[in-house]
Parts: sequence; C-alpha cells; structure tokens
Amino acid sequence: MKHPRMDRQKSSKSKSSYYHNDIEYIEDHFRLIDLMIERKQRKDFDNVDFPFDKKDKDINKQIEKKWDEISHKRACSLKQKKSFSLDKFTEKYQLQDMEKKILLFLLYRYFSSDHEDSTGRSILESITNSRLEMMRSRHYLMETGCLRKNQIISCDEIGEEKSILDAEFELPEEIISVLLGETPLMSSCKEKKNDEEKNYKNYIHLYFSLLQHMERKAQFFTLFRSERMSPLSDFFSKLENNSEISRIQHNIKKAQIAIEEFGPNKENFPIEQVAKEFQLNNEEKLVLIILLEESLGLSESIGGCEGKKILAILSNNENEMITKRCLLYKEGKLRRNHLIETEKTWGGQNILDAEYFLSEKMIRRLLGDLTEGNTLLEEECFECQDEGQILLSIAPRFTFGDVIISEEKKKMIEIALSQQIHHKLIFETWGLGKKIPYGNALTMLFSGAPGTGKTMMAEAIAKHLDKKLLIANYAQIQNMYVGETEKRIVAAFKQAKEQDGVLLWDEADSMFYSREMASHSWEFRDVNIILQELEKFSGVVILTTNRNVVLDRALERRISLKVHFDMPDAKEREQIWKHLIPQEAPLEEGLDFRYLADKYEISGGNIKNAILYAARYAAYSQASHIQLKDLIKGVEMQTENSWTQTTKIGFGK
Repeated sequence: MKHPRMDRQKSSKSKSSYYHNDIEYIEDHFRLIDLMIERKQRKDFDNVDFPFDKKDKDINKQIEKKWDEISHKRACSLKQKKSFSLDKFTEKYQLQDMEKKILLFLLYRYFSSDHEDSTGRSILESITNSRLEMMRSRHYLMETGCLRKNQIISCDEIGEEKSILDAEFELPEEIISVLLGETPLMSSCKEKKNDEEKNYKNYIHLYFSLLQHMERKAQFFTLFRSERMSPLSDFFSKLENNSEISRIQHNIKKAQIAIEEFGPNKENFPIEQVAKEFQLNNEEKLVLIILLEESLGLSESIGGCEGKKILAILSNNENEMITKRCLLYKEGKLRRNHLIETEKTWGGQNILDAEYFLSEKMIRRLLGDLTEGNTLLEEECFECQDEGQILLSIAPRFTFGDVIISEEKKKMIEIALSQQIHHKLIFETWGLGKKIPYGNALTMLFSGAPGTGKTMMAEAIAKHLDKKLLIANYAQIQNMYVGETEKRIVAAFKQAKEQDGVLLWDEADSMFYSREMASHSWEFRDVNIILQELEKFSGVVILTTNRNVVLDRALERRISLKVHFDMPDAKEREQIWKHLIPQEAPLEEGLDFRYLADKYEISGGNIKNAILYAARYAAYSQASHIQLKDLIKGVEMQTENSWTQTTKIGFGK
C-alpha cells in the first residue's frame, strides 16, 4: 500500500532548526529534487551548447542553498540525537552521492501524481547538471552497480534494441518502507550469506570509488593545463576550480576517511595481506587497485592502463608525476616481485608509454580466490579441462604463385617471413634477442572483402615455411561461461607452439576488437589475455578480417605487417580465371577470359564459384565442353544472390 503524498504546507515544523523524523528529512530532499527538475526543464539536453543565462545561475544557487540547508539541519538533528533511515541505508551500502540522488528521485516519483516516467534517461537528466555528468553517471544504473547488485532498485527487462536509458526503474516496496522508517533496515535487501566476503567487496568498492574521484581530478587538471594559454582560462578557473575541484577533493577525503575507519577486520582482507607481505606503501597499493579495477572492466575510463595514466591518477601536479615514476621501475617492489606485469619492451622506451596489467594469479589473489601461500602457477590458472578441438589443423595446398595479388605486396610478405626463416641469424647471431627478448612474434593482419585471397595467402605462407596451418576454432574457444574463454585462448597459443604451426585467426574482429568497445568485463579480459599470449608467442600469427576494424592500441603495436587485399583489377581477374581452370578441363574453343575479366568486377572467390557452377552444369547436361554462357551464368548467380554485393557489374555506363 502506497504512503500518502507528503504534505507540502508551510508549517512551524518546516521552519524548525532540525528534523524531527524521517518524513521531514525526506520531504526536504523532495524540495531539492523539485529544483533539479525545474533546472532540467530550463535546459535542452539535445544541445550541448545551451546558453548559461542568469536564470540558470539563480536555479543553481537555489540548489546549492538547499543542499546547505539540508546539511545544516541534519547536523543540528544529530546534536539532538536524531537519526534517519536514509542515512543508515546510505552508510550500510556505501552509496555514493549520485546513487543517493537516484534513490531519492525514485522515491519522489513514487509519491508523484503527475505520472511522469522513471526511465534511466529521465532520472539522469533530472539529477545531473550537464550531458558530460550524465554520461559519467550512467554506470550507476547498470547491473554491476551497487543499487541493482544489492537489489535496491529494479528495472524492466533490457532487450537488444533497448538501452539502459530507456528502461523503467522503480523502488521495491520493502525499500520504500525502510527509507520512510516504517520497517527496520535489517529486514530489507538481500543479505549476503558470507559477511566477510560482503565486507571485503564493500572495502574494495570503497577503493574503486576513491579512484574514480582521483581520476576525475586528474582529468580536470589536464583540462586546466591545456587551457593555460587560452583566453577562457580565467573563466574556467572561476567557474569550475572553486566548486567542482573542491567538491572532488572533498569526496576524495571522504572516501579516504571511510577506508581508514572501515573496521578492525580489514587487515585480514587479501589486498591488505599482499601489502603487508611485500611491505607496500599506500601508493603502491593504489597501483594494484587501479590495475584490478582495469582488469575487471570497472573503470569509467576507456583509455587503457598506460603508465602515464596511473601516475596522473596518483599525482596532483607534474612534479609529483616525476617523483612517482619510481613506482613503475623494474627494480621497484611492484615489478621486482611480479605483483604487476608490463608488456615486454626494449631498451629506451619510456615506462610511461608502456601498458601495465595484473596476472590472472594476482587478480585471483586480490579477489580472495587464492589463499595465502598458494603456489598456483599462471599456466595452472588457465588449464582448460575440456579443450576440444581448439585448433583445426590443415596441410597447406597453395603456394605464393597461386595467390593473385600485386608483386609489391607479395614481396612485403616475403620480407616479413625472413624474420622466421632467418630467426637464428637475427636474434642469436646478430644479438637482437638480447635487446628484444619478448614480443618477437611475427603478426600479420590481412584485411579485405571476402574472396580476395586472405585465407589462401595464409595457406601459402604455411607452405612456404613448411608448417601446418592451425585455424582457431571459435566454436570451441568462445564459451558461455565467464573465464572459460580466457582458458581456451591460452590453450590455443599453447597448442600452436607445441605443433610449431602458423596460427590463423580468421575473421579476427570477433576476438581482437579494441578494449574501448568491450561492454562486459569478461570481454575486456579476453583482449587482455590475447595481448599477453601474443607477447609470449614467438611463431607466426595471421589475423584476417573482412572489414575495417577498430583494433586495440596495444595490439596495433604488435602487428608486424598490415596488408589490404583489394578487389582484383581486370588484369588480375584474367590471371585468376586462367589459373583456376586446369589444363585437363574441356573448354569451349576460343573462350575469351579477357572478356569475362573486363565485364565482371568480382573477387577471386566469386570466380572460383562461377567455375565450379559451369563445371557442374556441363557434367549434369553431359556437355562436351565448359561453355562461356555457363561461366557467365555462374557469375550472375554469385552476384544476384549476394546480400553484400557492392561492386558494379559491366562497364558502369
């Protein structure tokens, strides 16, 4: 049964210096939300560059004034030994300010009679002050956020065509009863069975919250540095520096105090045990937590975890960044004890440009999945119990002469392959192996439309090196269970090394996409594992894709050669027609391959299928020859039935 709409009449109580009960406390917050909604109605969220006029300043001042008034009256209430269910609830679940606003907004909507929606978009537009803040707050509504994870709020089903901003959110009745002081706190929300696990999870999330504030501070400082020489710098300083930065610093201090006062049992938590074992200081511990957050895909930033990002989060200015570089030195505690890993580099690279990550063993230990002293090795972490046929092994059938591409591109590939053919000369005799001990795999990316010869070239490379071609079997590698895909990726590289074959990832964009495009934490970790395995691999890896893909920046650096396979020109098409029809095949006398090449702009794959059709038809009709008209019919069947046909047929007149 719904609570009646709270009375908004002016009374002597509203003028009291403190709140007498939960209802008064909540009602004052409702007045604040009234102001926020009024501010929202003044702005056009479809236009980033809305005018900042006097009315906007006035409404923002009213909001700030209301916040101050609520804070003052709450402080007075505490002196009167009053306590409020909203505060207890916020403290219990370690809710951040934005999460508290979402909670209050949904409670406000519950008692509203205007039937306004409670979609994610409506919530964030009302409680945020800009589109940027709205984007940064979106994750609070996600399934992994504190509110939904603890079943504090619920939302309707989000399908493939529905975003989280279009979903309707609401508060369960038992939560509403708790916030209004009608029922005790302990009877609400789903309690965790294991209190120690719950407490550690809350402890880690406090650190994640601290890092989010520190990263936001770093972003503002970067903005101010870039605006130093701009005429707008004074405006930004006055408008933002005194309010936004001070608010962020206040939140940082608040999170630090919460961590310090968390409780006596925190010294038994995994992160504290690791810090104690290796005598880490607070900044070294923060580096571990930064990388843990990145490893789980929980960071708000999508920029990767380079050294410069880590130090920017930990520092207040350029001088501090310089001083704290030692945190990432090879001889420092973190790298010396293999608490953090880095992409293996050669001498001379700036450590701030390198990317850093946690091994699977360290991730598990920090999450409490490994007990202290467990000697589980990295390979054991990823042992795949049921690998199946992860790699499909084939004996290569084609040579370089079978692949019709430009001689220039063939030469580029042959030069790249000399790294494998003359591996001992380059890395041992010439000593490059001492300078580049890791990351010396030969990785090639072949892009282009279907049927242009990418997979055929992969076979030709394997034959040239006298090796098997090992094709990654995505049906076996990609697994519905979180963590299984990472194990199978490791197993794929392990098998390729054991079989000494050329490893082919066909249609690689399904696995090798940028981490910036990962929407789930396990996708982020899949790419991390691929990068780590590429770093350790020393053989030949070929990636093929039919489209322009957005590759991860770290993967871009590991690609030795990129070759785009263009649609063949008329001369190349004529070569393909002639090459694919063997001398034994009976052809119509005077069959003009030049005519076919000039008239039909199709790929080598389409030519192959057209030839097979003509041969089938000749055999079916018991004809004595393969005829031109049947080849043309085969081409037309290819182009007419294609769902992706984009090239023109004929001369384009």
